[in-house]
Amino acid sequence: MKDELKAYFARFVDKASESDIPKIAQNLAAMCRGPIQKTWGDVQALWSMVKDPTAAWKSKTIAIGALLYLVSPIDLIPDAIPVLGLTDDASVIAAAVASLSIELKKYRVQVLGEAPAPNTQPPPVPPAQPQQLADNSVELRLKTLNGLLESKIISQAEYDAKRQQILSEL
Repeated sequence: MKDELKAYFARFVDKASESDIPKIAQNLAAMCRGPIQKTWGDVQALWSMVKDPTAAWKSKTIAIGALLYLVSPIDLIPDAIPVLGLTDDASVIAAAVASLSIELKKYRVQVLGEAPAPNTQPPPVPPAQPQQLADNSVELRLKTLNGLLESKIISQAEYDAKRQQILSEL
């Protein structure tokens, strides 16, 4: 189904033209329902991009294709089917937004005046500072030995023998 949806949407993008804009304008407002309501901000951003004469044509064709798919009553899952009818349309909108991700973010901030999305990634964790140990210290050797045991590189018997050897060197 996913591949069918991609292929079907690709046909809308390939055939996208300026002449499709009035059809989108006429039917777009009626589409703010069901799962499309959750992505309505994305739909409006795509629509603004379509109407913007300075937007790149390649980006506009993706936006036109997505919006045309949305307003078209003929798609993979007919819009008249309750609950499921607009799920494929919402998927197409999400795919268009994802493919235009970088450009659409810039467009929303620079042209539409929206605040930039907050950084959702956690701040980087600074690397742990290693303890200052001499390379040949007993403490370091025992820690290394414990690590070998925990990662199952050596057996318990090997660990015990090595540990005894290290402690006997004191």
